[in-house]
Amino acid sequence: NETERVLGSDILEDIQIGPAYNVYSLDYLVSLANAIEDDASVHLKLAEEERPMKISFEIAEGDGSVEYVLAPHIAPE
Repeated sequence: NETERVLGSDILEDIQIGPAYNVYSLDYLVSLANAIEDDASVHLKLAEEERPMKISFEIAEGDGSVEYVLAPHIAPE
């Protein structure tokens, strides 16, 4: 199963750039991406210092919404 999502500057509605240093599981991100409709507006919120990524989008033509929280991979010390 192959997933490819490409974001170009022409489709970005709003972006705020800041530092984000976390590493997330690609397997989980692919699973989440497969659940999102192709024409959905997706909101990603990344944070610093080992905090979860939040992914949210609307479903059912705006009658509902989904929010995923994905914890970063934390390397053992």
